Amino acid sequence: MYSRLSNAFIIGMIVRMLGFGYISDRLGRKSGAVLTTAILVFGIAMSAGSSGKDELGMFWMLVISRGIAGVGAGGEYPVSGAGATEATDEDSGVRKNRGFIFAMIGDLSATLGFVFGGLVPLLLILCFHQNEKHYNIVWRLSLALGLVPPISIFGLDTRWQLALRTAKVPPRNREYLIGHIQEILAPLLGCSLGWFL
Repeated sequence: MYSRLSNAFIIGMIVRMLGFGYISDRLGRKSGAVLTTAILVFGIAMSAGSSGKDELGMFWMLVISRGIAGVGAGGEYPVSGAGATEATDEDSGVRKNRGFIFAMIGDLSATLGFVFGGLVPLLLILCFHQNEKHYNIVWRLSLALGLVPPISIFGLDTRWQLALRTAKVPPRNREYLIGHIQEILAPLLGCSLGWFL
């Protein structure tokens, strides 16, 4: 059961990463972002509220809920990657810092997530004076606090959409894309191979 719990989120992420790029292309990036965030919020809420007739039933609900949350989190990768690519292609000053921006969006947020994912339960255990009878509240609250970042995305996304209405958008036509294929092919293959490995 421990292996299932630890792998459910990752398997959900992989499944969604593979399929959600296509779905986001069909729906549009904004609709895709809203959908993935909604799936993530739903999975986290189900995880925090997991229950069952017995302990095993609760663990199975937790496994399924974590898988659903993983699907939502995995869907964020293609959507945020496309958004970052569009945002960093607006002018040459930003284009020079593209690597830094991608690192801030992807690696820094994931790293902070891992740090807070371990730190929050420890702080909650201390808040409850390490009393074992409160551990049920600790793990549920630890998962529920994971709702704060994705819910805050909805508010930020609305503000960004208002700011982007006045921003210059590069042309999105066939010649533009063909002209940039050679420029992006090697980095795309390198990044894809790195993630695959």
